[in-house]
Amino acid sequence: NINATTASFFLDMNNWNLQAAVCSYFDIETPFKLPSMVLVRDETTEANSTVPPNTIFQKVWRIQNNGDESWPSGCCLQFTGGTLMQCAEQIRAPPLPPSSSTELCLQMVSP
Repeated sequence: NINATTASFFLDMNNWNLQAAVCSYFDIETPFKLPSMVLVRDETTEANSTVPPNTIFQKVWRIQNNGDESWPSGCCLQFTGGTLMQCAEQIRAPPLPPSSSTELCLQMVSP
């Protein structure tokens, strides 16, 4: 529950944009941060190489937790659009402490 003064503050802070005000409120009031990552390198293919159509290949990404908190159990990379070239729509990532990195491997079929 928030009072009228708090609601007015967040609305005023966001130029009376309701969606932005709600997001700002939850950004400040949420007790935890969302997991954060960076792609360190794509270890799969050499530069300018191609994969023939309908060929199975392995995709490997090295990612790093670049946030301030450890990743909770259950974090994953989620397919969001384009051509689905693997069986799974998500890849589970291990709980990872800040500044640590890991490899994510996925078997794919070229389109």
